[in-house]
Amino acid sequence: LLSAIKLLCMRFQPDLVTVVDDLRLDILLRMLKSPHFSAKMNSLKEVTKLIEDSTLSKSVKNAIDTDRLLNWLVENSVLSIALEGNIDQAQYCDRIKGIIELLGSKLSLDELTKIWRIQSGQPSTVIENIHTIIAAAAVKFSSDQLSHLFILIQKSWECESDRVRQKLLSLIGRIGREARVEATTGKVLEVLWDLAHLPTLPSSLIQQALEEHLTILSDAYAVKEAIKRSYIIKCIEDIKKVGLSSELASEIIILRYIVFLLPLVLTFFNST
Repeated sequence: LLSAIKLLCMRFQPDLVTVVDDLRLDILLRMLKSPHFSAKMNSLKEVTKLIEDSTLSKSVKNAIDTDRLLNWLVENSVLSIALEGNIDQAQYCDRIKGIIELLGSKLSLDELTKIWRIQSGQPSTVIENIHTIIAAAAVKFSSDQLSHLFILIQKSWECESDRVRQKLLSLIGRIGREARVEATTGKVLEVLWDLAHLPTLPSSLIQQALEEHLTILSDAYAVKEAIKRSYIIKCIEDIKKVGLSSELASEIIILRYIVFLLPLVLTFFNST
């Protein structure tokens, strides 16, 4: 109804367009704050549509300007309010992804921390949903946001179980695979490599870390040959260290060098 009213105002009373937009956003915010799931979902659905329309403002006549919509999201802490809802529901979290993708670099470090802490003590479903939301946002993160995210991951890694660590590795890998900025890819590769070399890490987690690492490293679009070469050299250096210490010749070494080194070398030489 308000969308139709805006079209009429645009034609007959342009000075009321802003008033109608404000009313539209205010109603959506109230719906989002409602304790009822259906109201929250309808609000998120409409917010998602507003976001989509704002990116197509030339073809959607009654779209709200992207900058204005972004300011509204930030000033009213819409994301934080949305995250207080049913984050155990995949469909609910899918709606939130649209908001967080638009916010991108506008997401404050405090909000990022708040999002991260939501998963503490939660079941696997909630953890996975939060990770999906974060991975969607990380594509547009600034270097400061990305560094802050990895600090949060590191803190969780130190105190969580191996089951949660598996999910953390999957999240890190997803961020690296979806990244299209060299600095992000490089940081992810560095983090995965360091985690794979932790002395007390179970062999299953070492294997997972290196598999995630190899998948990212094999991406010709995001990873330059110089970076691939640097990790081949790192592998060779590790093999030399193994030769000096027979105690390291174990299943971990088999996982680390058969699963990781050989496919990497073959990929490198096939491309050169």
